[in-house]
Amino acid sequence: ERSGVSATHNAFLQAAMYLGLPLGLALLVAMTALVLRGFAGRDGPLFLESLLACQTAGVFLFEEHLNNPTFVILAAWVILAAFTSGLRNGKSLSGSP
Repeated sequence: ERSGVSATHNAFLQAAMYLGLPLGLALLVAMTALVLRGFAGRDGPLFLESLLACQTAGVFLFEEHLNNPTFVILAAWVILAAFTSGLRNGKSLSGSP
């Protein structure tokens, strides 16, 4: 490979190495936030996204799946769901309605 890294066996490390540390951290923070929101229960907001983030985070810990377009789209959805959840509740990004 051109990067000199044969395999990371971790999609979070793969994101940080190939896409940059800020995006790798954004992916990790977004998935962690959604997994923690999932503990709010079935009636909580973003329950489906929380379940998908939990499953995807578990898969990402053991293999570099960001080469697969399906996981790239899923990771982008998780990041957007975590950072725009306030917009769905009628709040703006600045916190004022």
